[in-house]
Amino acid sequence: MGNIKTNAYAHFNVEVRDRIAFISFNRPDKMNAVNQRISDDIPLVLKDFRASDDADVAVVTGEGRAFSIGGDLQLMQDMNDDPETHLPDLIATAGDLVRAHLDLDKPIIAAINGPAMGAGAAMALLCDIIIMERHATISDGHLMGALTAGDGGALIWPLAVGLTRAKKYLLTADWISAEEAERIGLVSEVVDTGDSLRRATEIAKRFAGAPQVPLRFTKRALNLWLWQNLPIFEQSLALEAISISRADVARTIDKIRTSRTTAMPPDPRG
Repeated sequence: MGNIKTNAYAHFNVEVRDRIAFISFNRPDKMNAVNQRISDDIPLVLKDFRASDDADVAVVTGEGRAFSIGGDLQLMQDMNDDPETHLPDLIATAGDLVRAHLDLDKPIIAAINGPAMGAGAAMALLCDIIIMERHATISDGHLMGALTAGDGGALIWPLAVGLTRAKKYLLTADWISAEEAERIGLVSEVVDTGDSLRRATEIAKRFAGAPQVPLRFTKRALNLWLWQNLPIFEQSLALEAISISRADVARTIDKIRTSRTTAMPPDPRG
């Protein structure tokens, strides 16, 4: 036990105020794409928050104009080129990310301030309260990269929106607007552009002032819905590991790199 670390992560900013841990992806020049260091650090920062004495609730957001667009292209390329070396890390860190969320009995709030995709979307959707700005969009995204949806999408989406809707969005990887995400129950609230952190902080203050034992015990009970479905995640992760070494992944990476456009939606703010 002790205070949460604030300077131990290469691409996360961590600050504690009023017993709230503010955790932000900090790779804004790459739209907070998840490289190997971020992949390794996500479960660590969640575990450090869980063990901390100085924070009772966390808020997660992204620096710059994105929450996180998921896997970095170079990381995907490395895994495709040399799966024997890199896939054990993929399986271990993706598994740690989901289990770190499931082990966490302190509340955590996502402030989605821009696009969230892949591992970034999984990080947000595994939070307890999800605040999404009106201009933001979200996608599981794996099928865009010719990958199996293995970072938690097969686990969390059906529980959030039902199996039929989950199939629609995971099998197409379509981008979902904030209004649609709220309508189908994928996120908790939609707020105006620039307001997600403010609103998340309001809720965090309420949680920080609540009786902590019943709050945490209630979350622990609710997380059993996820624990009992964990084999679905394990299967999806194993199938993602198989799919990432295929030639169509390499072709997709090349297409994204050489195209004048990308898989990202346009930013309505310009």
